[in-house]
Amino acid sequence: MRLRQGDTMKLVGQVTVSQNREIQLLLGDLTDFPGEHAVDILVVSAFPNDYSPTPHSLIGALSRRGLSVAKLSNAKEFDLRQHFSCWLSSEISPRIPGLEFRRVLCFEPRARGGPPQLVGDIFQALAPFTFAAPNIRSVAMPIVAAGDQGYSVTTMLPPLMDAAVHWLQVGFPIEKIKLVARDEFALKEALPIFRSYSPATPAKSGGQGTEATLTHPSEKQYDVFVSYSRKDERAASTLAKALQEHSLRVFIDRSEIKPGAAWQQEIFDALELCSATAVLFSPDFLDSKVCKEEFGIAWARHREDERVLIFPLLIRESNLPTYMRLVNYVDCRVSDPARIKAAATDLVDLLGRFDGRDRVGRNRAPHR
Repeated sequence: MRLRQGDTMKLVGQVTVSQNREIQLLLGDLTDFPGEHAVDILVVSAFPNDYSPTPHSLIGALSRRGLSVAKLSNAKEFDLRQHFSCWLSSEISPRIPGLEFRRVLCFEPRARGGPPQLVGDIFQALAPFTFAAPNIRSVAMPIVAAGDQGYSVTTMLPPLMDAAVHWLQVGFPIEKIKLVARDEFALKEALPIFRSYSPATPAKSGGQGTEATLTHPSEKQYDVFVSYSRKDERAASTLAKALQEHSLRVFIDRSEIKPGAAWQQEIFDALELCSATAVLFSPDFLDSKVCKEEFGIAWARHREDERVLIFPLLIRESNLPTYMRLVNYVDCRVSDPARIKAAATDLVDLLGRFDGRDRVGRNRAPHR
């Protein structure tokens, strides 16, 4: 498929996810696209603190259009590089014709990993700005890491599609994700993958669009998923034991969830089997890629379905990002066993009210 003279962006295909959320594949130039494809943010990737406008990078293309990512980095609105490997620019002003986005999200992974790890980090980077201000709802990005970082489109697109579909299905509030192939060579690699994609088993699509579906188990296998850093294992065990004493089924052992080719999917599957997620906030929780992934998925499920509970406990003083502070936590500092056991009672009460089972007569509201 070739762009006609005068065209700057061509919609090639789309995947429609639940509640009219879409993933689109486009051919064209991310530095010159028409108003109908305008988005809230453009995602760019960079090596840490390196915004050099190299000839074949998106940062270089933006520089040639008059937008310097290096200058944007000097006036970041949100800097979450310590825990989320990203920063968000202030609104771009004055606007430059052809750059139809309000802000730039710069993704700077601290350590290079394989494609699945990179993809997981991108959605972690987006989460703080979709669940809280500035409430991003549309995103454009290249097929990430398929440029200067050296990965092929066929390597990067499958995990990117898998992660995008599953995040949207569990309630990630993004409405449109636009993936842009920079040239016909990249499109030739991307199009068969995109058109044959489904969240479970690849199946050929009859046209430019396909609809992704997700089946949900009718019966939960567990009551509570406990999300915690390994360094907080003692506090997690205290909570799990207290919950089990009230006959709750607890998923706590993550020994089978390890960073690797399918680690993100395993988290989706495990959380889908649970009615509630208990989160143990601590500095080590914020440093854990897996913990942040679990929180993001749990928070998205909670926003999508209020019957799905998310129940945070602050067990050690932490500099929580805004979106993590939107859900009231129970103050259990400093990993106080008595407070953790009391929090377990609160959670039992909440679950009892949701499923009609009056396990405990006492009800204590979560507090800060």
